[in-house]
Amino acid sequence: MSLLTYKDAQPYARWIGEKVKTRQMPPWHADPNFGEFANHRRLKQEDINKILAWVEQGAAEGEPKDMPPAPNFPTQWTINRPDAVYTMAEDYALGSAAADQ
Repeated sequence: MSLLTYKDAQPYARWIGEKVKTRQMPPWHADPNFGEFANHRRLKQEDINKILAWVEQGAAEGEPKDMPPAPNFPTQWTINRPDAVYTMAEDYALGSAAADQ
């Protein structure tokens, strides 16, 4: 699901609040018992509290003038090019019961 705009995120407000509160989102699978990671994606408790307050107060849009600029996603590799890129000859769709791991 996209979360780039308010219109995208608002229908999922309660779900977002629950997943952030339980620290399931944003996903971070590295074990914190093995040190700190420079690129960790864990939210600070202060940020979690802001999201939960937004949800509890009705998930209002806020002032459009206060919106940050839309992200500009790169279209090219941002790290070293891979040694190889493999593609499938034809698409393969996973069924709805398939595990995404």
